[in-house]
Amino acid sequence: MALYRNHGASEEVPDNEHIARDARAALAELKRLGAQRVFLGGASCCGTTAAIAGAEGRLPVVGLLIMSSPARCGGDGVAAVRTIEAPSLFVVSPGDMNGAVEKQVRETPEPPGRATQDLAGRLSE
Repeated sequence: MALYRNHGASEEVPDNEHIARDARAALAELKRLGAQRVFLGGASCCGTTAAIAGAEGRLPVVGLLIMSSPARCGGDGVAAVRTIEAPSLFVVSPGDMNGAVEKQVRETPEPPGRATQDLAGRLSE
């Protein structure tokens, strides 16, 4: 699990502009160490960044978990997700960013030939 600049344990680091570069470097290091595939995940902009880095194809993505991540944060997460042909789970609270994140997650197209399920609202029932 990687922490991006100015997130988690590195919150004291003011530089927050290179998380895409950090994600690419993390995937390159995993590949150098012998990884043959990855399961990617992240929350907020880190989820968007993980999807974008995974879509670049350095390592095959076997799964994707994105939590409360905007569609566009340092790049186009929707376009990236469209290229990843792996099981994916998008978790979002209806109140995240006043509903903007849920709206953006719904921009992600249903993958052809794969089952999808919308669990929106089920936790509040």
